[in-house]
Amino acid sequence: MNKFKISETTAFTKLYDSSNLLKYASDDNLINFKESNELGHYLFCYGSNSLSQLKKRLNKKDLEVKKAYLPNYVRIFSGHSNKWNGGTASIIKSSDNFMVKGTLIYLYENDLKKLDKFEGAHKNFNPFSKIDNIYRREYITVRNSDNQDIPCITYIKNNHNWMSYPSDEYLEAVKINMSKYWEELDDSNQLYIYDKNLLLKGIY
Repeated sequence: MNKFKISETTAFTKLYDSSNLLKYASDDNLINFKESNELGHYLFCYGSNSLSQLKKRLNKKDLEVKKAYLPNYVRIFSGHSNKWNGGTASIIKSSDNFMVKGTLIYLYENDLKKLDKFEGAHKNFNPFSKIDNIYRREYITVRNSDNQDIPCITYIKNNHNWMSYPSDEYLEAVKINMSKYWEELDDSNQLYIYDKNLLLKGIY
């Protein structure tokens, strides 16, 4: 059988370089990353990204936040942030008994690029990358207060190893994000602190 060969001078361009595939959360993100900066996305926030924090980080006043939740996932804490002096939040898939409560906000690609720097999702040229970035963008589907499915983006940590407890300052920031829309927080006005093995490390 004759082997198909590509001349070094050919105009043919390989769509994928197998040596780079592991840099991406999924092949679809190779395409989505190239979308226009004017394209909008919903962003699901489950950690410290409250409305007040986002207004400061994006230098925008006309932002609107809505209630949302992510079924079959659980909020965990991992790593160590020097800024927050402790572990910070991420999410992992779990059973039907769990859901992650949070908020939903509509942003443009330029806004997300600004947030990438705060989330450490700018260390690789692709914010969806699992390599180098502290957090990566990922496409998920949440549900709003009417239980309607809403496609959106969220930030997920790449390393879920437990290093230190989240600080009171960070947990208060999470509460600020949640409490206006989820008065009960995780349950009984408290936040549950899980590690990646769903071991309950504490209650705040």
